[in-house]
Amino acid sequence: GLELVDQHGGSRLLAEIANAPALLTTAFGHCETVCPTVVADLLRIRAESSRDAMPIVVITVDPWRDTPARLTGIAKAWGLGPTDLVLSGSVDQVEQALDRLAVARSRNLDNGDVIHVPVVFVLNDGNVEARFDGGWGGVRAMLSRESPAITTPGAVPSSD
Repeated sequence: GLELVDQHGGSRLLAEIANAPALLTTAFGHCETVCPTVVADLLRIRAESSRDAMPIVVITVDPWRDTPARLTGIAKAWGLGPTDLVLSGSVDQVEQALDRLAVARSRNLDNGDVIHVPVVFVLNDGNVEARFDGGWGGVRAMLSRESPAITTPGAVPSSD
């Protein structure tokens, strides 16, 4: 399987991460515009949907600079919680993971920045349940639905 490293130094198989409900996006640490905004949007949507137990997983699109040693600082800068993950690895491993998810990207060799489309995947049961390319209304709708597909284990249904 495809293995990446998280901000705690642990090895993570992409297939294992997809087994439990999770939100997956791509970003990079040097980005000061779109990436931190996407992560902040997902944190807000997760909180509004009362799905605090659902991890947000971020795979870097910049394994050249976002090395495993830098991931803790990136996770902190983005305000990620203890169950959220930032993943990197060798350039080859990360590129394979991004290719497998069909994440289009190109690297600017002058400044090292990576141009990529903001994308969010909803993972569950080892699969990508949904993919959203920009505009997170669909993510919000999916999380706020009482969908059995993405119920958080141990979650108590609200009694509205």
